[in-house]
Amino acid sequence: MEELKVIRSQIEGMKAWVKTVDDIEELKRLLKGSIQEVEVALDRLQKRIERMLLRLRKN
Repeated sequence: MEELKVIRSQIEGMKAWVKTVDDIEELKRLLKGSIQEVEVALDRLQKRIERMLLRLRKN
């Protein structure tokens, strides 16, 4: 979850400097990368939860 907070703050920072069409295009490119980072973070979180559930079932 901490990773998602960091990504969110990065996105908020990106929005602060958008002033021109070129900035918007750059922001789009950066957001695509951020979305991929979120997907990776969510996959990690899902795997962690799955491992925790398996441990709970064993006990």
